[in-house]
Order: sequence, then C-alpha cells, then structure tokens
Amino acid sequence: SETRTFTTGSFIQIGTGNNYNTTSSYPTGYGNYRDGAKQQFLIRAEEIMNAGGTAGAIHSLGFNVAIINSGQTLQDYEIKIKNTNLTEFSNEWDLNNFTSVYFNESYQPIEGWNIHQFTEPFYWDGMSNIIVDICFNNIDYSSNESTYWTNYEYPSSLYYRSNNDPTLCTQPLWSSTTTYRPNMQFALELLEIYPPILSLPINQSICVSTTPLIEWEETANAINYTYK
Repeated sequence: SETRTFTTGSFIQIGTGNNYNTTSSYPTGYGNYRDGAKQQFLIRAEEIMNAGGTAGAIHSLGFNVAIINSGQTLQDYEIKIKNTNLTEFSNEWDLNNFTSVYFNESYQPIEGWNIHQFTEPFYWDGMSNIIVDICFNNIDYSSNESTYWTNYEYPSSLYYRSNNDPTLCTQPLWSSTTTYRPNMQFALELLEIYPPILSLPINQSICVSTTPLIEWEETANAINYTYK
C-alpha cells in the first residue's frame, strides 16, 4: 500500500500470468516510455466472478510490478472506471461517463503490488463488464516499469503514448489494441447475501414426487443459483 495507508477486505486477483512487459512495450500499469500514456483495460464480468468476486463496492486497485526499470515519478497519475456492455476493444476510444477513483500528482511505483486506495468506492453491479482507464503525462520520458501481465483470447487493452501532447488524457490521437493486460488486484466490499427460502416442496415434507418442481423465494443481491 501507499505510505501510511493499508487496505483490508476481500481481495481478488484478475490475471495470473508470470510474464511481463519490456522497458518499451505496452500495456503496463506504469509506463514512461514516452512523455505520457493513456491506457484502458477491459475486464469481463465472468472473470471477476471466476476469481471469487460478486456485486459490491470496489475500494482499491493494484498492479504488480516485476522490475523497476527507471523509477521515474509519474505526474498526474489518474485511474477511472466504468461499467460497460463492451466485450472486446476495437480501435475506438470510449471516453464518456467514467468515474475518477484515484489521482496522484506525483506517483512513484515500487516493486511488488502497488495498491491504489480509491477516494470514493466504485460500485460493480455484478453483471456488467468493467473498463479501467489510467493516464499520466510527464514532461520527459525514460522506460516502462515491467508489470506482470496475462495474454487473453480477445483484445483486452487499448493504449496511446506520445510526447508533448497536453491533451493526451482527454483526446488521444490514435490507439493500439493488444490481447495482453496487466494483472490486477481489487479490494471488494461484498454485499451480504442470505440463502434463498424454499417454497416447494415444503421443507421436511413426505410423499413428494421423486421429480418435484423446486421453487424458492429469490434473495437480494444473488446473481445465480445452483441446485445440487
């Protein structure tokens, strides 16, 4: 965590790859190969659910740095998030209706997990996909920090990097897609979910058909049910 802060809660990791970006390749959680860089990462809902997540408030986001190559401080480093129906990236940027959840005027990455505590929790509805948008804009460039990443079967990352572009974060001039995406860690405040109440057959009833119709009262915040 950042200095003098710490995070507790239900943590889930999205992406388990052991490889990482080079000093000049994208995507990365922390890139300084060019003055500034804007990146977006698309995470499908089933990935979050398969990692153990359910609908609830996201309180932090982290990237796992394998190697510090430059140690360059990133200026105006911002993270924004939105729910989306998009299932894969094209070369078009989505720039609307994002929620800014983290901003640091001068962030210096460290080796290992870099956890960014949100200023306000972001609510994930448990059904939508998520786009994570990160951007910074320095006055000079060095090298990218090597962040662990995973290769997916769909275009999961979008990026733009440039020198001397004051509107880089708001009006990117071009884009590149890739199937690689940095591994991420989320802190989720999971909603309390109560077990559903059985309606039919009545609990402990006898002389019931061996192929009964099972009915139950739905419970708040449940996404799906499994009968065993």
